[in-house]
Amino acid sequence: MQNNNNLKDKDLGELFESLKVEVMAYADKKFRYFKLEAYEKISFIFSLIAYATIVLVLAVGLLFFGLFGAAFFLGEMLGSFAGGFGILFGFIMVVLILIMIFHRRLRAFIMNKVIVILRKIEANEDF
Repeated sequence: MQNNNNLKDKDLGELFESLKVEVMAYADKKFRYFKLEAYEKISFIFSLIAYATIVLVLAVGLLFFGLFGAAFFLGEMLGSFAGGFGILFGFIMVVLILIMIFHRRLRAFIMNKVIVILRKIEANEDF
């Protein structure tokens, strides 16, 4: 009997040992999977930030030079460069005042767009 009991203990010990090895292998694979998912999401977010930065820099450059050119064009038409720059200054002030008036709606719109983008990133969808 002692030998049979010892054999069951040995089989049970081997079973627990193999179960431990399987659980550790599963945990390691699950950890690697989550790590790869994190790398993918982080790289996607940084690529999105880099893309947005490039587009923003180009848009600001175009806006700057476009407004500068429009000021010179208006100045040439009015016969006074100061008048052209004054008209553009007034236009930019009106746009700034409108942005300040509608800041809550603008912030809500931006916040909703960011939430949509984050949900699509989480679902691994293109937007």
